[in-house]
Amino acid sequence: MDCASICVTISNMKMSGDVGIGVRSYASTWVLRSAKMFATESQRIEDQYAGQWASPYVEEHISYTSSSIINSAVFLEAMVNELFIDALKNHGTSDEGYIAPLSERTRELMADWWEETRGRSSVLSKYQLLLSFAGHSKMNKDAEPYKSVASLIKFRNALVHYKPETIYSDMVHELERRLKGRYEENGLIPKEARDGNWWPNHALSAGGASWSHSSAERFARFLVSWAYALISCVIRPKLMLMA
Repeated sequence: MDCASICVTISNMKMSGDVGIGVRSYASTWVLRSAKMFATESQRIEDQYAGQWASPYVEEHISYTSSSIINSAVFLEAMVNELFIDALKNHGTSDEGYIAPLSERTRELMADWWEETRGRSSVLSKYQLLLSFAGHSKMNKDAEPYKSVASLIKFRNALVHYKPETIYSDMVHELERRLKGRYEENGLIPKEARDGNWWPNHALSAGGASWSHSSAERFARFLVSWAYALISCVIRPKLMLMA
């Protein structure tokens, strides 16, 4: 099944015999593809203009890098929302549907929760709920890959809800504590300026973009391997589309 599944329904059996054709699109696959593409472009700029902190390279680089990070986090939310809303709409529950492998009771719990809350919960809480509804234990928040995607979401939030901060030389930013050392820093920054504040210029790197989309994909693959009998057929097709 492609990232858009097509459903054909007969509308109330009208005398005219009209047939309604609906297209159902899934965004999770293409936003992760976009994240990978943006990370590749960010790396290209760092390789080509290493140590050159100047326009227009810096602006283009930041655009690609931040887009990759944001899309990586968007993938996580889009995928879990797609699963819950399919359960709510009773869509994809047969044949090769994304949620067909889930038990009827699991799908009912997912649908009831979404109808009651309209999905108002954090992204990672939704994944924990999915596992609970299916009778599995929750993920360990202090272990990988949960820790990485929790940091990725913090990274995304810092960009989407950006607030200017004055960071002094003796200060360590929250994201520096979470992320520094996980990936290579911004290669456009000249060597003589590498001792400057880590956030945001050092953090927004091709390495950070690559780490972001890799962490998101690793999290999805972890769910497949960790609860294989439960959700391998649910999430694996989405990952195959991203390969």
